Amino acid sequence: LTIDSSQNATFAGSVSIESLVNANIGNLSITSTNNDASGLSFKVRSSPSDPTNSRSWMIHNNYSAAGNLEFLSSTTATGNPTTPRMVIDSSGNVGIGAAPSFKLDVQGTGGPRIRVKETTDNTLNALVEVENSDGHAGMLGIGGSNRTDILDNKGFLLAQTGTDGLVLVTEGADPIIFATGGLATSNERMRIDSSGN
Repeated sequence: LTIDSSQNATFAGSVSIESLVNANIGNLSITSTNNDASGLSFKVRSSPSDPTNSRSWMIHNNYSAAGNLEFLSSTTATGNPTTPRMVIDSSGNVGIGAAPSFKLDVQGTGGPRIRVKETTDNTLNALVEVENSDGHAGMLGIGGSNRTDILDNKGFLLAQTGTDGLVLVTEGADPIIFATGGLATSNERMRIDSSGN
């Protein structure tokens, strides 16, 4: 390993991760206090020469949750990166804000939101598509604002050709409610109760 005056690192021959444990190369460090018990971590600090304003991120191979790859950050300028931001578990499930229980699991406070946005062509729809093993799909989306069809600038639920229809259903005795003009209870226009009334 050679480090020049600009802190560029050059490796010659074979280099193992074990040989880099607790090594610092410029602003980059690979650290682990105990490889066998806690896994191996790859830590990046944005400004180690100025701890007052630095922020740390860490990619962590979690030994106690075998096979998990975790992305963590610090919550204070001088703190260690111990707050999980994303986890990929041994089954390939991805969790944002928490360990995942599904293929994609997003959790958080303050009303978590996932956005899908078309940024270049206002004639195109932005949508989320779900598909079964036969290739039949349903979509939830918003129509482009310059379309010439019924989807023009409108939110939609769509069952593609080849499906057996579209189902709106609630479990138990909960009603299906239709409203316009906002979420106020006074904006309810129609409801279908559990008896079909």
